[in-house]
Amino acid sequence: MKRIVSLAIAILLLFSSAVLAQPLIALPQKEEVVYAKMNPSGHVEEVIIVNAFLGQGRELFDYGNYTEVLNLTDTSTLRHGFTEVYAETDAQDFFYQGKVRNNLMPWNVTFRYELDGKVFSPEALKGQSGNLVIRVKVRQNEEVNPLFYENYMLQISMNFDQKYFSNIESEGATIASSGETKVVNLTSLPGKEADFIIQAKAKDAHLGQIQIAGLPFELFMELPDISQYTGDLTQLQNAIAMIAGGVSEYVGGVGQLSDAADQLEGGIGELYDNLGAIKGGMEQLHAGREQFDEGLRQYSEGMQEFKGGMDQLVEGIEQFSSGIDQLREGSQGLAQGLQTLASEGDKLVAGSQQILAGFEAMDALMSFPLNDAEVELLLSILQTFSASFDQFAQTVDATDFDTFIALLNDALTRFESSMARMDEIAAALDSDVIKANLDISGSSNTQLEATLSYVEHYRQKLYSETAELRAIHASLNGLKPLVQGMIDSLSILRDEYEVVRGLISRLNTTIQAFNPEELSQLKEGIQVFSAAYGEFHNGLEMYVGGVKQAAIGAEALDKEGVAQLQAGAGEFAGESEKISSGVNQLAEGSQTLSDSHAQLMAGDRELISGMGQYEQGMGLLFSGFGSFSRGIGELAGGGNQLRSGANTLRNETSNMSEQMKAKIEEAMGDFIPGEYELVSFADERNTGIQKVQFVYLTQAQSPEETVEEVVVEEPEKSFWDKFLDIFH
Repeated sequence: MKRIVSLAIAILLLFSSAVLAQPLIALPQKEEVVYAKMNPSGHVEEVIIVNAFLGQGRELFDYGNYTEVLNLTDTSTLRHGFTEVYAETDAQDFFYQGKVRNNLMPWNVTFRYELDGKVFSPEALKGQSGNLVIRVKVRQNEEVNPLFYENYMLQISMNFDQKYFSNIESEGATIASSGETKVVNLTSLPGKEADFIIQAKAKDAHLGQIQIAGLPFELFMELPDISQYTGDLTQLQNAIAMIAGGVSEYVGGVGQLSDAADQLEGGIGELYDNLGAIKGGMEQLHAGREQFDEGLRQYSEGMQEFKGGMDQLVEGIEQFSSGIDQLREGSQGLAQGLQTLASEGDKLVAGSQQILAGFEAMDALMSFPLNDAEVELLLSILQTFSASFDQFAQTVDATDFDTFIALLNDALTRFESSMARMDEIAAALDSDVIKANLDISGSSNTQLEATLSYVEHYRQKLYSETAELRAIHASLNGLKPLVQGMIDSLSILRDEYEVVRGLISRLNTTIQAFNPEELSQLKEGIQVFSAAYGEFHNGLEMYVGGVKQAAIGAEALDKEGVAQLQAGAGEFAGESEKISSGVNQLAEGSQTLSDSHAQLMAGDRELISGMGQYEQGMGLLFSGFGSFSRGIGELAGGGNQLRSGANTLRNETSNMSEQMKAKIEEAMGDFIPGEYELVSFADERNTGIQKVQFVYLTQAQSPEETVEEVVVEEPEKSFWDKFLDIFH
């Protein structure tokens, strides 16, 4: 029974100490820092308030719903009731802390951890690897005075050791480096719920410390004075009226631009349509140029062939001139030979006349009886006659009639060949024939026309030379019958000569073997020989007369015909070289013209290609301008709407100053701290509150370490200590 009474007395004593009487002193000014111990999920496990009394008196009284208090300044004892704390101190600045009973904070902050899409608790996350997503939510705690939620901002700082985390990202966050730690800073504005997402690459994840600071919201910038924007609104209203007028003029101008754009679009369309015809014409022109180029190429090739022919022609003319020189030499030799033959013929006729007279004398002598002296004389005459006839026979034999005939025939052949060659040359130099061969009929090439005119001039001159040659040829042909007569006479003369020679041979034999008894036989032989020789002598006279006429004709032919032909052939050979030089220049010019036209063809191809590109560009321009024209039409329609809107703007801005002021105040509402009266978080009965701050803290996860348990021997407790432990 005594024990029960003692226990009751002790309880009454303890209860009386928990409820302290309100002191007569005034409540001091103080600052509060509220610390919340939080786990990594955001659950608040413990709240401690550190109270600071700066520059206060010796006696301090404070309210707070604490389970326990601790003097942080000195060793003096605090008197602690259920919600009251009393202290006496000599310290100028006094600090103590109290452990709050309900663990409530103005903000509920939660952290959700997802690794590779799966939700993990902080404990299960430890040591894991993968793609980490942390979702942070900030919400109001409805059980706490809303003053702090509505006027305080939260600064959330999460630490990530780069040994465990990399590629850290968070939209809207500020990420800073502190040594090997990345710090992600998130800010929640007063009165606003907030959601944040942090992403990182985890490897052997160990969560770092989380720090949250709740501070009064202060604006760190000077907001503009609204009056400077509303003072000149009258001018702005006038400007709006001018804009409305200008918009009306602008819309009218856009309408005119739209009409002009339609006309321009039509013009571009017509140009685009005509481009096809232009390009087609260019292609036809190019096709014609290709045909012309082919003809020009053939013309150039023909000119090269013509040049080769002219070179051969010049060579033929030179050969012809050389042949004429040989012809002149032959004609001179022919005339000299005929003159020599005529001179020798006179001698032959004179000798033959003496022989004939001798035979006639012998024949008369044989008509009378001959004595020995006369016989001797006759024998002497016969021997002299025989010697003279042998000399005459030698002279006739020395005459080379075959060579003469061959020379005459060769001259005639050369004349005929020269005339045929000159006819071929003259025909080849015909300008009409040249144009036909070169396929350039109707050409307007002045250089070609000049060359052809030059060629035609010398073609006519060649024809003139050919006429002279033909006259000489006719003369030779006239000489040929005479010469042929000479040849025929010579043949007869030779036949008669052989007869006479045979008679002379027999006569000589008879004379050598003569005796008087054979005189009658000798007389008969001389009579026969005399008659035969008379016919031979007559033929010889006719032959020598023909030779003289042929010599006269040959001399005239050489001096008057062949000599002039030789001079003309030399002149013509010189002029043919000029013709060849002109043809060479013409051939070079044709090649240059062909090359130049090839360049022109290349230019045509580039022009046609450029026309194609230009046509494509015009097509794009036409299409683009169509879009532009339609856009201008839409712009005109939009201009009408703009004009209507400008008029509406002008009507709606009559009270613009008040409207602007209201809008500015509304826009700056989130950035202007609200007016509020700061209260104590520990207990609203406290007055003189200077500052209240909030701090949330978590412990960082650290690698497992083996810690040896240390056993501390506690001193033996007194009865009173054991009794107080009941309430701990």
